[in-house]
Parts: sequence; structure tokens; C-alpha cells
Amino acid sequence: MQGEKVRTELYIDFGDIEKNKALFNYLHDRKEEIHANFGGELAWEPLEEKRASRISVYRDGSIEADPAELVEIKDWHVDTLIKLKHSLATYIKKWLKEIV
Repeated sequence: MQGEKVRTELYIDFGDIEKNKALFNYLHDRKEEIHANFGGELAWEPLEEKRASRISVYRDGSIEADPAELVEIKDWHVDTLIKLKHSLATYIKKWLKEIV
């Protein structure tokens, strides 16, 4: 949760800033393909002052929401996480093979 927004994300942190930024940049270079696979826009957040990077999708919502909306938010998270995984997994596996 962040303010009145909720987020589903891939948080990239191998514990090594160079690897983190390399994977983020590799994925970012394929942004258009990834957006097409995902079916929408993602937020690309390099988190410049931090070791990690993040690829996210946001929606309105709050932990303070009524129970019905919280169920809707939970369902959105699950659906979005599955879509995000399917959109990124092939690229991440390929990148990992390339660096080994």
C-alpha cells in the first residue's frame, strides 16, 4: 500500500546493485513487448538511490476500504500478479541464462 494506492510489483534485488540494474535495464529494453504481453502499462521504477529496482502496476485502494472493496482489491492483486509473472518470466529466465 502507498497512500490511497495499492501496488503489485516485481521487486528486483539480488543483493547486488549491478545485477539489479542490469536485469531492470534488460527488461526495460523490452518494455513494449512486455506491455503487450501484460495487456497494459507498467510503472518502471529504477529506484536510483536504492540498490533495488521495481516494476509495478497500481490501482486505487486502501486498507481502510470496506470489506467488499478489500475482496475486490485482493482479487485484483492475485490476477495482476499472475499476469505480471507470465509477462516477465520468459525474459527473466533468458537473462539469467545469459549471465551464467
